Order: sequence, then C-alpha cells, then structure tokens
Amino acid sequence: MTLVVPPLPPGLFERAYHAAGEKRLWLARRLYPSLLGPAWEYALLAFAYLKLFDNDVDEDADSARASDAFAVHRALEAKTYAGEPPDPALPFVQQLGARVFAFDRGNGSPIRRHLADAVDSMAIDIARRGKVLSQAEIEANLHLGGGGTVRGLAWFAAPGLELPEALVQELCNAYMHADSLIDLEHDLAFGLINVPAEAVARGVDPFRPDARLAAWAEEQARLCEARFDAALARLPELGSRRLREVARLMLVTKRKKLRRFLASGVWPAAAQVAAASGST
Repeated sequence: MTLVVPPLPPGLFERAYHAAGEKRLWLARRLYPSLLGPAWEYALLAFAYLKLFDNDVDEDADSARASDAFAVHRALEAKTYAGEPPDPALPFVQQLGARVFAFDRGNGSPIRRHLADAVDSMAIDIARRGKVLSQAEIEANLHLGGGGTVRGLAWFAAPGLELPEALVQELCNAYMHADSLIDLEHDLAFGLINVPAEAVARGVDPFRPDARLAAWAEEQARLCEARFDAALARLPELGSRRLREVARLMLVTKRKKLRRFLASGVWPAAAQVAAASGST
C-alpha cells in the first residue's frame, strides 16, 4: 500500500521526541526508518502523544479536571477525523494528537480504534483512583491500553498484518506489568492502586513500605522476568521481520529499564526494610 505522509512543521517532531523523554535523536533517525517504514515519524509522534497525554491526565491531582481532558481529546479526534485540518495554534500536546489523527484519516483510519483503546484505558485509570481492584480487573485494563499501543505501532511496521491475539497478550503482560511496577510509587501518589485486592487481603498495604510489600514487589519482579522470556520466545510467530525487530527492541529496552530501576534501590523502600529485618 502507498502511504500518504504529510510533512510535519519544522521542529515539531524533534520537540515531541524529546518531550516524551526519548534520547539520541541521531540514532532514531538512523534506526527507525528501517524498522517502522516511511511513516516512522508519525509512529513516534503517536507514541509521544499517548505518553504526554497520559502524563498530563495522570499527574493532575484534580480528577474532575483530568476527566474533562478526555472530552477535549474526543472532540479534537471527532473534528479531525471529520476533515478539519490541524490547527498550529493548538496547545502542544493537542497539536500532536491532531497531526496523528489527520495522518491516520488520510490513510483510511487503520489505527483509530487502537488509539481509542489506549485512551480509554487512561480514562479508566482516572475513574478508579482510590479503588482497590482485583487482579483480573487490573489485567484487563493493562491489556486494553497495552494492546492498543502494541497494535497501533505494529501497523506502521507491518500494515495489514493481523497480530495473533495470544502474542499481543504476552507482549502486554511483559511490557505493561514492568511499567506498572516501575511506576507503582508514582501512581500511588495520585491514588492509582496497582496492588490487587488479592494481595491486600493477604495483608499487603500499598501505602506502607514494609516487608510484605517488599515480598510482593519481589514476586512481581520475578513474574516480569518470566513474562519477558515468554514474550521473546513467541516473536518468531510474527510474520514480519521488521515487526519482530520492533517488538524485540521494545521488550529488551523495557526489560533493561526494569532491571536498572530495581537495582538502583530507589524503590521499593520496602526492600530495604525487608533486608534490614531479614524478612521476605
């Protein structure tokens, strides 16, 4: 298929790339065209938009105001998919969204539903602040958001390729659970509790850095390692070399980030308590 790839305003991509916390732009310019194809800048723009929008709503302590942001997002989405061109006067994050929506519309809207899944997952996170959910409920939302992101990025690498559902689940299990563990302390500060009800019933208190929380965190870290092994083992099932390389890069990078984070001793403070007490 021939993609329609409109030029981006000068400097917009670079600004989005750095704002999303990504580094080594020179390496991205060499690596990603071969992995993500001719629309690689839009792939990374979509990733940046989702990440920055998530940060904006996730870190807004006012839940009502955070919820209102989704109405703004959906109005922008509806207008852009109806044919309204991106407005360069929009706030930065909205401008990124409008550019991604306009690109998608111009190519038949193949990723619209995937973007919607990722945003719906963010909205669920706002609505569940302060609530303890079951493991199944937490898993369902991680898979909704992770599945949307995985399928959306995969389209750029292999347009038209249908991903095996079981493989998507494996990728989400590894990537999203690692993310959740890394961000646990940050999320708790905003009332997003990713310690499941089953663990709470066993006496794990998400807000108390004691030996029980340490043991739970260590168990999750071991599970994450097993999840990464399982996901990497299934990559040969992907019918696209380019997509296999993208998926491997995502998994390996996130695994290294999780390992560095756990080795830093920054979190969980519970692990230090457990070590001092000799308890696990």
